[in-house]
Amino acid sequence: EYQLPVVALVCNMNSGHATLSSHSEVETLFHEMGHALHSLLSRTNFQHMAGTRAAMDFVETPSHWMEHFVWDPDFLSILCQHHGQVLDHETIQALAASRNQFRCLEMQNQVVLSRFDQEIFGGPSIPGRPQEIWTQLHNEYQVPFVPGSHFYTNVG
Repeated sequence: EYQLPVVALVCNMNSGHATLSSHSEVETLFHEMGHALHSLLSRTNFQHMAGTRAAMDFVETPSHWMEHFVWDPDFLSILCQHHGQVLDHETIQALAASRNQFRCLEMQNQVVLSRFDQEIFGGPSIPGRPQEIWTQLHNEYQVPFVPGSHFYTNVG
């Protein structure tokens, strides 16, 4: 028998100090709503194969799709209203344009993370400890990082 899904979004938003949410908070809300919709709209014979329990290469797809709405200028002109006041067109265009501001650096960082994973887990690696490999890869790909930090211990 099919059981209707139950979904709850538990978000740490706005800290209760302001009446308006930041663009980042709205993006987070839409991202999490993508997970919620994925769970609500999935219908499978086995609950462990629905929603956020889908294959790992697909589980973020609905969330990333929902995030695109908060970057669309047409949608932002509808969303960005407060007490009848609409955010001006220039600000909306600037916000939408800022989305790709650091895209190249983000891609370079993904290359560093991938190479680090390959060096640590993929067979013969660069000789040295993880911190030395981390530093070497960041220098090789010119991706800034904080020396002495151990960011790689937080990944996956």
